[in-house]
Amino acid sequence: MQQAVSRLQVKGSAVTAVTTKPTDPLTDALTAIRAGAQAVSAGRYGKAPAEGVRNTRAYKLWAQLFDAMQGEAEGSLLRALQASGFVKKRGG
Repeated sequence: MQQAVSRLQVKGSAVTAVTTKPTDPLTDALTAIRAGAQAVSAGRYGKAPAEGVRNTRAYKLWAQLFDAMQGEAEGSLLRALQASGFVKKRGG
């Protein structure tokens, strides 16, 4: 019911439904990754330190992104695409 109410828009005394286009999570992810790459290139995160780069927030986020995309865990995007038949497993 809350979802239905959230799609309503009040104009004067009349209530009309607002249609929203459903988003595509894969398209949203691609857009976010491209925005992230642009932010890094533009210097948002500065330069990596000479030592201890793996302790930086940027590196930790990259490691999480990498794991979410193609990690060995069943919850990764790669594994989900493979299970659905969109991506083939390498080596058999």
